[in-house]
Amino acid sequence: MSIFIGILGSVLGFLFLVVGLVFVVRYRHLQRVGQRIAEFLPLLKPGTLASVDEGKRTFRVVKVLVVEEKGVHVRLYRGRWLWRPTLQEITPDELGLTNADADGPLAVGHLPVSLEAFARWKPELLRLEAVAPDELEGYEIWKQENGGVFA
Repeated sequence: MSIFIGILGSVLGFLFLVVGLVFVVRYRHLQRVGQRIAEFLPLLKPGTLASVDEGKRTFRVVKVLVVEEKGVHVRLYRGRWLWRPTLQEITPDELGLTNADADGPLAVGHLPVSLEAFARWKPELLRLEAVAPDELEGYEIWKQENGGVFA
């Protein structure tokens, strides 16, 4: 019986250690995410045009449409660059939503993403501009359907 209690004590001790480690790792991850979110909070305004890092050594441009507790609603334009573009390097065609080239990058008129996902894109401000009512059509449909966000 005392051997069983000793083994049980060891197993429980090990489990507490694992749970503690998982908690510490998760807490540190949340701290890093929180720091990234704090860095780009000034960009979280409707009308923000920002360059974002796709994570595949390519960059895109997004426009913030709406900011909510659930996340950020953006427009993902079709242009793609191998470097972070400046405003002068972006042509009006690259800020289009028409996917003229079937093999090219996909443009999305409304893309709801979590704050964490937006932070992972490492957005950098290009300029601020107005959000036109027709740019919010996808958002309004999303809202009526009580949609989710991409994490």
